[in-house]
Amino acid sequence: MNKRLYLLGGLEAGIATENAGVAQTPYRIGFATGIGYDVDPDLMIELKTNVQFNNPSIGAFGEKHVVTPAALTIGSKWKF
Repeated sequence: MNKRLYLLGGLEAGIATENAGVAQTPYRIGFATGIGYDVDPDLMIELKTNVQFNNPSIGAFGEKHVVTPAALTIGSKWKF
């Protein structure tokens, strides 16, 4: 959009790492989309959400009570 503000998007997958031993390991496949801003050359901030492609038994961040896309994530990266 300009030198500091940008849009982002891409495929995102989440796979449970624990095996309950009763069924197939759950997974989540979706499309992550969001917007980012470069505060300065060493710091950036992103706001993202996820659109689900399947109906997983795991929710956002592995929680069963937080359904996706109800969760918006705010992240940052510090480059050094």
